[in-house]
Amino acid sequence: MRYHDHPLSPPSPKPDFSDMSRHLVVGLTNRTEATRAAVQEILEHHDLTPRVWIEGTVAGKPTDLLELSATPPPELFDELRADPSVRFAERNGTLRSLVAPPPDDPQYDYQWELDRVAAEAAWERATEVPNPSPVVVAIVDSGIQARPNGGQWVTHPDLVNTLALGVDLSQEQDEDGHGTLLAGTVAAVTNNMKGVASLVWPVSGLIKLRPIKFFGPLTPLTSYGAAAAISEAVAAGAHIINLSWDVGMPFAVLRDALDDALANDRLVVVAAGNDGTDNDVLPTWPASYALANMISVMASNRHDDKPGFSNYGDVSVDLAAPGVNLLSTHFYLATPAYREYSGTSAACALVTSAAALLLSLNHGLKPAEVKAHLKASVDHFPWLSCASGGRLNVDRAVRGPVQLTKPRAGDVWKTGDVEDVTWTQSYLTPACPNVKVLLSQNNGPFNQIGTSVTSDGKCMVVVPNQPSPKARVRVVSDLAPSMYAESGEFKIKP
Repeated sequence: MRYHDHPLSPPSPKPDFSDMSRHLVVGLTNRTEATRAAVQEILEHHDLTPRVWIEGTVAGKPTDLLELSATPPPELFDELRADPSVRFAERNGTLRSLVAPPPDDPQYDYQWELDRVAAEAAWERATEVPNPSPVVVAIVDSGIQARPNGGQWVTHPDLVNTLALGVDLSQEQDEDGHGTLLAGTVAAVTNNMKGVASLVWPVSGLIKLRPIKFFGPLTPLTSYGAAAAISEAVAAGAHIINLSWDVGMPFAVLRDALDDALANDRLVVVAAGNDGTDNDVLPTWPASYALANMISVMASNRHDDKPGFSNYGDVSVDLAAPGVNLLSTHFYLATPAYREYSGTSAACALVTSAAALLLSLNHGLKPAEVKAHLKASVDHFPWLSCASGGRLNVDRAVRGPVQLTKPRAGDVWKTGDVEDVTWTQSYLTPACPNVKVLLSQNNGPFNQIGTSVTSDGKCMVVVPNQPSPKARVRVVSDLAPSMYAESGEFKIKP
């Protein structure tokens, strides 16, 4: 915005931003002495004097910032908006910067997928959520590669301290390399000045990997081996199970293991397959088992389109995620390295990482709720043939659907009055069936002042008797602490 003073008035001092409740923003139809006089007359009607009057231009239209002698009453805005010379009148809202410093991992700039799914904005919210919970992710695959060092087996430096208790790396050696790639996508240590980043930052210390090896050079992929490995993951207490492989037909033993995961409330994330075919017509297993706790993932590319190799399905595949040229942890001749890989395996690992972050921040969610929420919060692209019709967006998933509309920054509440808190939803999700309305006064803790059904979008609250020059309202999901919307600062006056 360009500021300049009115040519016929003495120079205006700069506005005082310590008390923005007295700020008024007025959009005018045109800039004349008559329009200025009309605004002045309405202000005088409410015994208000403009201490600062800055004429500006926004989008080529006259838009003025006024600092008044007192906080304007709600009636002033109605009167201004009714005047034909005024396009709009509103308070000067307080905004917050949402820029999170990027991690210092040297290869982060090459990880296009993290930018595509809005990782940095999700990390911003994740740092604000108290008491995240530990989450164990089982990677049922080829193991995680390690190397002997002083009588011990040590894994990749970007996976240090990510392993769950009890993991014996000497038994989980990854001769294939596939499991190690998945591990880096799911939970590479972030902001450690090494290699790559992962979605689970800043709760990476709470995400623990349990590699469960069921195939290798001397052990082929089999339905029995996979079923036994899934059962081992369930017994080991894994909250999330990653399955980045497929078989050509359904097997009873595999279904038994997956039913066990369902009965024990384990979330299972499955790759849709790399045949480029429609899973609704030619099912791929286990991705095509229609279980409430199972998420089937197709791949998307840099253009949010389906790469040729990815399977798809309007019914049987749940959502898409980036799965082309993902950079991850690897070994080369027993030396830690990094390598790009593509496939629905990579997309599946990325969704597994997103689910781990979501579950750590919102540990009360059940597997079916995590699945439905990730599907509901996607960025929609109609050409992506999957049930959600879109691609993973971690920021939308973590922050939730609630958008607060009232109160706004600069509003004034009076003690003892009954006020409306209103909000809208950007998408529907079982993670927000009900919300709590919380109030913070003078930068203190948020305390509950109301509750409502989210779909109503409105709650009447009684304003506390304690005045507060700095108050904020927050509308929070009952089930998911990370899913909230917060107002800017407003005042509570006697």
